[in-house]
Amino acid sequence: MQRLLILITKRPYHSIASQEGLDVILAASVFAECSVLFLSDGILQLLPDQKANDTKIKVFTRGYAALPDYGVERFYCQSSDLEKWSLDSKMLLLEPISLLPPEINPLIRSFDKVLNL
Repeated sequence: MQRLLILITKRPYHSIASQEGLDVILAASVFAECSVLFLSDGILQLLPDQKANDTKIKVFTRGYAALPDYGVERFYCQSSDLEKWSLDSKMLLLEPISLLPPEINPLIRSFDKVLNL
């Protein structure tokens, strides 16, 4: 089975692309072994109890908590992104593995395919 890494880089509710990222993960998990790397503003997708500013975008971020039920079991983030936002990985919807910046590129190269969303 192909190993797929999906990069989530957009902040939640910035545009419909944020919600589509979650949809891509759910769909891809049927066909590949998926892992998710939350980079930059993407780590904000994992904050609990979010509200959409735009009434046209539904609150979708709670869906990330269901990813293990879909076979998506590995989640990563960059330690400097947690520090930037003063976050602790234990306070998020999922508890990502925190990587140092030099560990990111080797992780990305270890996958068969990478989607940057």
